[in-house]
Amino acid sequence: MPRTMWVLLPVLLSTLLCVQPAHGLHCYQCSGAKKFSQCQSVQCSPFATRCASLEATDKDGPKDKKLHFKDCSNSSCVNVFEKLWKQANDEVPASVMDVRYTCCSKELCNSADGIRGMNLIGALLLSLGPVFLWAIL
Repeated sequence: MPRTMWVLLPVLLSTLLCVQPAHGLHCYQCSGAKKFSQCQSVQCSPFATRCASLEATDKDGPKDKKLHFKDCSNSSCVNVFEKLWKQANDEVPASVMDVRYTCCSKELCNSADGIRGMNLIGALLLSLGPVFLWAIL
């Protein structure tokens, strides 16, 4: 074999060993589910880099009645939110709908509460930290 082949062979071999197949993000997916447990975990296409979630509540109805709309999304989430909004509007009139939505980029981050619950607890602990420090000193 020529000398250049011996030099390129280890480079080619190491490149082939390090390459992994492209896998998409995992997100929850459902449309108008009355319970989060009705949403399924799906593997998104490699082009979908975010998970979108829209939760619609009827302001005039019981507070525990939520409809879940979740899907994979591209980097902006705008198109998916428009699609989810239209689906939600078919179920609950926009005039009485209270909507919460998120767009996130971690595995299964569009769960029932997403990251919001953790952020709320973290913000509460962070805001009380100086009070506890002042009380100790």
